[in-house]
Amino acid sequence: MWLCMEVQRKLVPPVLDCGVSAGDKYYVHGQSTQAQADATSISHGMVAATELDAHSHIRGDIVAGAGDSGGGCFSVDTGKLVAMVVGSDTRTNKAILVPSAVICSILSDLSATLGAAGAAT
Repeated sequence: MWLCMEVQRKLVPPVLDCGVSAGDKYYVHGQSTQAQADATSISHGMVAATELDAHSHIRGDIVAGAGDSGGGCFSVDTGKLVAMVVGSDTRTNKAILVPSAVICSILSDLSATLGAAGAAT
């Protein structure tokens, strides 16, 4: 299944930072402010833990709001993408994040798979 998105202008991909550390401050661009006409929101947080769990996730120190999933976590210091929000841990009230290094690995594996499939046809 392919997901298609239409945009009004050309989007520049974010620069990835794969060296996230505990204590790094970030801001999240999300969609958790549904009370406004423009539902975008920006939240500030800090990387709480960088040890990957069983799903290759790390934790932030803030709760991710409904609608923040898929939002980018950008370094306060560099502006680079350090992670992406994928949910919120209700037991600990911490944001669940996928670090950029994991995203790069997934994209690389996907590219290799698609390249191999194209070469076989």
